[in-house]
Amino acid sequence: MRSLCLILLSMAPAHAYLRSTTREGNPLRRTDSDNIRFRANRGVAPGAPDSDGRPMITADSDPLAALQSALSTWNGVESSAARFAPLQVTDAENSSSDGQPVIVFLDTAEARSIVGSALAVTRTFFFTDGRITDSDILFNPRITSGGARASFSTTLAEGTFDLQSVATHELGHALGAGHSGLIGATMFPSTPSAASFQSQLSTDDIAFVTDAYPSPSAASSFGTISGVVSMSGTGPLGGALVVAVEADSGVTVGALSS
Repeated sequence: MRSLCLILLSMAPAHAYLRSTTREGNPLRRTDSDNIRFRANRGVAPGAPDSDGRPMITADSDPLAALQSALSTWNGVESSAARFAPLQVTDAENSSSDGQPVIVFLDTAEARSIVGSALAVTRTFFFTDGRITDSDILFNPRITSGGARASFSTTLAEGTFDLQSVATHELGHALGAGHSGLIGATMFPSTPSAASFQSQLSTDDIAFVTDAYPSPSAASSFGTISGVVSMSGTGPLGGALVVAVEADSGVTVGALSS
């Protein structure tokens, strides 16, 4: 049986880094993890207009280069075997049945209904055992900032949202990542305008992709921290945010207690 998971980037409350799972508790995973072929719809272009003629992407931006950089960011994790192929361009749009991961900027009633108020949404289709069959990333065609209409950009212009940062976050969802409770993480569920820090992976993001898709040399990257989280007068506490910080390096990872 195949299901749909919608994961979005917005101003939602945060949880620690988690792998997204099926209702049965199986972690989502890609079977094409060594060669994930994302395509950008031809509508992803500088100055691409919404249905009112307003730019979804600023005219001075280079969106395809930003998307390729987002792919390369995940490819740069040496302890992970997950790899994205070079970005291609396609006429295809978002579809649950074509098995073709596509990135789209479309101002249609369907797209607006799917993304709601989020900056972007990753539609992930999967079997109950966790195997991902398709992932499409839809960017919001009508984003706002401070109550005013805004655009995506690759220039960090005031009042715009960094396309590369949002794409890097959504690609994490396409790999099966949930949200992180660490504010500096790529997978933190919100991002400010004119900021690009989420275009670079944090140690928490690296921990996810290493755990989900370990490279042959990844064993040296793993360690174990154990303990019990509880409240006074109760047993073990589930769902608590646990953050570990290495004092010397500042390396930080987070998780939820089970």
